[in-house]
Order: sequence, then C-alpha cells, then structure tokens
Amino acid sequence: MAHRRLRRSEVVGYSVGSFGTGGFGTVPGLLLLFYLTDTLGVAAAVAGVIVFIPKLWDVVIDPVLGSLSDRTMLRRGSRRPWLLVGAISLPVVFVLTFAAPGRVSDAGAGVWVAVFFVLAVTAFSVFQVSYLAMPAEITDDYTERIDLMSWRIVFLTIAILLFGVAAPILVDAGGGGRAGYLTMAVVVGVLMGLAMLGAWWGTRTTTAHSVPDQAATVGEQVAALRENRDFAILLGAFVLQALATGTM
Repeated sequence: MAHRRLRRSEVVGYSVGSFGTGGFGTVPGLLLLFYLTDTLGVAAAVAGVIVFIPKLWDVVIDPVLGSLSDRTMLRRGSRRPWLLVGAISLPVVFVLTFAAPGRVSDAGAGVWVAVFFVLAVTAFSVFQVSYLAMPAEITDDYTERIDLMSWRIVFLTIAILLFGVAAPILVDAGGGGRAGYLTMAVVVGVLMGLAMLGAWWGTRTTTAHSVPDQAATVGEQVAALRENRDFAILLGAFVLQALATGTM
C-alpha cells in the first residue's frame, strides 16, 4: 500500500523552520564578536575564546541529543516535541546573550555572554538535530525528500541574506551600543521563534514512515562511524570546512 504523499503545506511548513535556524547561524557569527569587543569592552583574544567554546560544546552535545531524540521517536513515533522545546527556548536565551547588564565588569559581561551563548547553542541543537532527521522519516519517497530539502535551502538562503543585512541595521536603529544590540536580538529572536514554531506546527499532520529499530548510544554511533569509511571521509571534510570558516 502506497503511503500518502506530503501536502504542499506540510513541505513548506517543515521547510520554514530553516528561516529560524538560518537566523541563528548568521547573526552571532556576524555580530557577537563586535558586541563583545566594541560594546562590552572584552579583549579580542578572550572574545574569540568565548565564541569558540560553544562551537566545541556543539560537537559534544549533538550526539547526545541525537540519541535522546531517537528514544523519543521510538516511544512516540515523532521528533516534534524536540522542535517545540527548541523553538520556545532558543529565542529567550538568544536575547539574553545580547542583554549583558551594564553594571557588571568587562569580565563579568564576558562570562554572561559565554553562559547564555552556550545555552543558545544547546537550544539550537535541541531543535536542529531532530529537525534535520525528519525528512528521512516523514516520507519514504526520494523525490519528496529532495523537495523537502530544496525548500529548506530556499528558506535558509533567504534567512542568511535577510538577517545578514537587517541585523546591523537593527543595531543602529536601536541606538547602537547595548540598547541597539538588545533591540536587534529581540526582533531577530521573535522572527526565529515564529519560523521554528511554524515547522513544529506545519508538521503536525505528517506521519513517520520509518522508525529506528533502537536508539543507539553515543558509543554505538562512534563505532558505526569507524565502520563507514565513506561517511568518515565526508565528516572529516565537513569538519575541515567548518574549521576554516570559523577561523576566517
């Protein structure tokens, strides 16, 4: 028996989530270092470390969240609860990242940003890990999976262009300084949250066509990676690319 084809509203509903993830992927990389050095007075070397630590944490937390998401998939047949948690929590901690109190010292402000940026990266991963696993599960049709990913990239590209241009303008429109960055964070956070909630809501009528037989532990995932040479090469290339981009 053939599975029901995805409705256009479900395809677009899923894909709109990338507008939110694209915003988070763009704005901190564009503005966070300037916020730390030019507005909070944090030394450039320290600011670089503050921005680097959450990226390192992301490498650690993603496999753990993937394992937890798999367990949710086994119990409920859907990863959507993780989308909801991420969509609600990310805007809050994103705004707090750019809301360092004026009364704290430069060092205190750096610690504030470091803590909330790590939390923001964690909330992003809560959403993103499950979000990227869904296309392989909500349809078993190759063409539909390509359709899902194509629309996702469309929204991602729009987000990168829009947030890349608008975020600095919003900082200036808010008066610059701490107030300007906070204004920008609120506007961007709301837009990200709405897009991510759109993905959660837009996939409410989808049905999982494939469910993992078991939830692999992190150790089992690493073992599978060692056995899959082609994937290991692909992952290594991606890590080198990400390292080059981050260094630049």
